[in-house]
Amino acid sequence: MVNSYTAVILILSITPSSTVILPVFSEKVVHWFNESNRSNFEPSTKELLFGILNSPGSSCKKLNNTVLFMRYYIYKRKLNEEALLLQDFIKRIKQKYILT
Repeated sequence: MVNSYTAVILILSITPSSTVILPVFSEKVVHWFNESNRSNFEPSTKELLFGILNSPGSSCKKLNNTVLFMRYYIYKRKLNEEALLLQDFIKRIKQKYILT
């Protein structure tokens, strides 16, 4: 049976070696987001997969955008067979924050 945790791995995973990296990377992104924005979000696997959080406020919208960009970042890096680097992700998402 496929649970939601497995579904995230199946959808985002291109190579078998990345099955452990993806949940760790998403946890690090959420931890960084919470520290940077003085928030305390703990999204479920389903919320990370679909990027749907329904809390009021601009920080929830910012987290939704961050999760959406994180999924795009993972896709692009895996497509090009590049490592997932938290510092690179942070640099890129900060550029997105400035543009919006």
